[in-house]
Order: sequence, then structure tokens, then C-alpha cells
Amino acid sequence: MPVEVNLTPSDELLKAVRVRLLMKDASLSSYCSQRGLIRQNVTAALIGQWNGPKAQKLVQTILADLGLAD
Repeated sequence: MPVEVNLTPSDELLKAVRVRLLMKDASLSSYCSQRGLIRQNVTAALIGQWNGPKAQKLVQTILADLGLAD
């Protein structure tokens, strides 16, 4: 049974992304490095500290990459 994840930027979303990456034998740092992203910006976007248009697009891209988006 799949677990529902709140896709609103929050600490919970960051944890869900990290869990999904661990399931793929990756870390947030390695994911960011492979894609040329700054880990601190990704973290800020996922928890909602950075919430402008670029951050929102980044979050949607990450969720789609990891199969968490609708």
C-alpha cells in the first residue's frame, strides 16, 4: 500500500525525498551533484524557505524525477 506524501514544501517533503533517494541507493548530495544543483538551494526549496517561481519549478522537477508528483 503506497504511503501518501504531502507535496507542500515542508520538512516532511524533504524527508520523503531523502527516503526515495535512499531507495534508489542515492543521497541528496549525490542527486544534486549529478544534476549541477546546489544542495542548500534544493533543501531550502523543499522545506519552503525559498519559495519563488524558480524554487517551485525546482521542487516540481525533483518530485517528477523521483516519481512523487501526480
